[in-house]
Amino acid sequence: LAPTASPSSSPSCSKEVDFDICFALDMSGSVCSKFNPIGCNSCNPFDECRDFTVNLETCCDNFRSIQDFTIDMVTALDRFDGEKSYSMVQFASGGTLEQFPGDKLSTID
Repeated sequence: LAPTASPSSSPSCSKEVDFDICFALDMSGSVCSKFNPIGCNSCNPFDECRDFTVNLETCCDNFRSIQDFTIDMVTALDRFDGEKSYSMVQFASGGTLEQFPGDKLSTID
């Protein structure tokens, strides 16, 4: 469609959006480190890294906040019409594919 000289009273854009999105979750040492910003590889040492309010795989409250943000984003994006695919990678000193491309439920699980 060609642009109009003045704003249109009826939008001409499609509300349907297809997308594939990959979330990169930072689990580097600085996320869970309370005292030493280069520590906390594999959630060690426990006394400097671990928050016992979350499971060992999550390690600390800061990383849980990253996970919660990702869940909120997937939930909000899933409200759009169209084909959607979500995936996740997690990185620290190396990276791992945590979620192959999939739908909302398989991503936030």
